[in-house]
Amino acid sequence: MLFLLIVHHSFAQSDSFGVHATELLNLPLPTIERVTRMLDSANVRWVRINLPWMDAEQTKGQWNWSDWETRLSILQSYRINILCILFKVPAWASSAPPGTNPLLVPYYAPKDTLDWIAYVDSVVNKFKGYISHWEIWNEPDGGFLYASIPGTKHLRYVELLRSAYRTIKQRNPNAKVVFAGLTSEVGQLPKSLFIDSVMAYGAANYFDIMNVHFYRYEDTPVQKVKTILAQYGKSAPVWVTETNNWRSLLPNNTEQRAADSLRPWLNYLRSLGPEKIFWFNLSDFTAWGPDSTVWGLFRKPDYSPTAIYSAYKDYIATVTSVREESTSKLSGFVLHQNYPNPFNPTTTIRFSLPQREHVTLKVFDVLGREVATLVSERLSAGRHFVQWNALGRASGVYLYRLQVGTYVEAKKMTLLR
Repeated sequence: MLFLLIVHHSFAQSDSFGVHATELLNLPLPTIERVTRMLDSANVRWVRINLPWMDAEQTKGQWNWSDWETRLSILQSYRINILCILFKVPAWASSAPPGTNPLLVPYYAPKDTLDWIAYVDSVVNKFKGYISHWEIWNEPDGGFLYASIPGTKHLRYVELLRSAYRTIKQRNPNAKVVFAGLTSEVGQLPKSLFIDSVMAYGAANYFDIMNVHFYRYEDTPVQKVKTILAQYGKSAPVWVTETNNWRSLLPNNTEQRAADSLRPWLNYLRSLGPEKIFWFNLSDFTAWGPDSTVWGLFRKPDYSPTAIYSAYKDYIATVTSVREESTSKLSGFVLHQNYPNPFNPTTTIRFSLPQREHVTLKVFDVLGREVATLVSERLSAGRHFVQWNALGRASGVYLYRLQVGTYVEAKKMTLLR
């Protein structure tokens, strides 16, 4: 296992990359073995799976663990860490009103918290030798949590989180409880209200790791949740457990373009400061139309590796090698740290271009709001200097982002008054 100092980014090392792989435990055993071996070869050290309540306890009190233990043991044999989502309520336990679309029934909060606690306790006790990181629900701020009483799902989530946290810690004090992955649009008003609401009701006491999803360059969810957590005196690592660049490629979304743009996409995401990143998904699937393929590491039905697998493997090898160069030098572009930094009220941003290109240089605040466009034009090859006068701006950390085609680089700067 190799360790290094990452140039430009503060980031964990060879266990920092994973894949969302909830389908993995449903594949034939030989396929699981082969796919897991390839994940190990690529140094993908985490998988995000789920052990659904609706499968484990279809009838109240009758537990069915299938052959999950055999499948988890394969992952363990290749030193793959597991993040397990706990959710999907069986019909008998769901609070869904009569007549609810059957597809939505598993995403309604349970009628009785005691039934939920029994599920959490049973699954954690059964698999604590394989799993130490437990994620409580998925995207509760979006379309994967419903409450029978409108306007109360933030309260129901706090109840689910609190009861699960206490149960997990009783079974395994060393286990880590991970907040449910928040949707990519975490900074938009309804999403900010959700995380702010659950924190106001005491959620800060019931998780070890914060968790967000990232699907658009326009989103900066890592900074946004950190800002909200800080308001409640909470400091926690932030993981990105789903990310994919397919939306940025529309309308010409091809497998090769996705592979070619994976490096700048992950470079930018790493600049936001998450501790771990999980690619979405293990395999390809179509979101809503011919151009909306979400490119995964493997293709169905044979689970042969895609160009994304190769690009992800190469990327991980680059950033976990002691011979790593600056990510900007590898791209042929250089974005320097602003000077002076900290500054008041003027600072200079320097960057270099190897050829004439259209350049966009923008400044964002910690909530992801654009506060200035410094450059948006074609510039010649060579070195460039741009000044930003932050007169009238509040003290704090700002992000400046350079975009040239699919290349994106971002850095932080601090304004002090």
